Amino acid sequence: PVEDGIALPLTPAGVAGMQSADVPVGPLQELLSGAIKLRQGVELPASKVRAAKVSQYDHLRATLKAFADEYGATLSDDDMRSIPSRWERVGDCVLLPRGALQSSGMEALRSASIVANSLDVAFCKVLAARLLGVQDEVADDGFRSSGVRLLVSDGNPWVLHVDNHIKYTFDVTRCMFSSGNITEKLRVAKWNLAGEVVVDLYAGIGYWTLPILVHAKAAHVFCCEWNPASIDALRKGLVLNGVADRATVVEGDNRCGTTVERIRRVAARVILGLIPTSSDGWPAAVEALQDQGGFMHVHENVRDGEEAEHAEKCVSCFSALLAKRGGSWEVSVVHIEKVKWYAP
Repeated sequence: PVEDGIALPLTPAGVAGMQSADVPVGPLQELLSGAIKLRQGVELPASKVRAAKVSQYDHLRATLKAFADEYGATLSDDDMRSIPSRWERVGDCVLLPRGALQSSGMEALRSASIVANSLDVAFCKVLAARLLGVQDEVADDGFRSSGVRLLVSDGNPWVLHVDNHIKYTFDVTRCMFSSGNITEKLRVAKWNLAGEVVVDLYAGIGYWTLPILVHAKAAHVFCCEWNPASIDALRKGLVLNGVADRATVVEGDNRCGTTVERIRRVAARVILGLIPTSSDGWPAAVEALQDQGGFMHVHENVRDGEEAEHAEKCVSCFSALLAKRGGSWEVSVVHIEKVKWYAP
């Protein structure tokens, strides 16, 4: 094949035919003749014209058009725009963004359940997924439960997602997974926590617990969690990654006395990975800190440009809580990391 995309049959017989024809000898003919001479006696297969690579997004649009044609539906530009160009893949599940596949024409096309089911299954095949879902707002139930609505399912909503060689398993309809935290999880995985005990005050399915145990090699992690669905996923993840013997799952509200007693004075580090704010857990975090001090890793939603100011407010709050605990303490900001940005 020639680099500009033209493909021609390249055989001695073909070149001989060109030479015998009343065709002026030119650069292309000389090129073909030279190629044959380099491979004397070898018949080269006819070159094939490469088909243009079709993206999954284009394939989804073509699938929608085909269904519309089959059922006599007319699609507007808004209907075509309801097909998302981006989505999130967790394990063998594809999650479309909130609002995907929603338009007047799409609703009319999907009004018959047989059409909707067939269309969803077709989309699922295009995306090479076992499960297909649409994301929605995280539930305001205290657990930050997943708002995912599955369009295609085989009855098993559990997925196995591998991220930086760590295995996470969870029910996508009950637990959320934040792919946007990957840069921070990679940073945490590079820490050297050998010999340290860590308290993860909002363990979830193990977002921070697992990297800290698997890669950072912490001696032990106390994983505090109160969502039953997340606890189930967390326990499975600890076993899958072979680190269950270095973790203690502390079930229940981390603000209550029984939880605080189990983690009191054990931690060299406390992970406060809850947004928009983890401030409700700061008193428990202070009680968890060992007597010789340590680190608080505070996750907060902060306006762009106000990070340093907010960090100083955190210093003031932790100083007050430590003073209440008793003893002599010095609190300072060691590092500020911008993890991700979002808009209302």
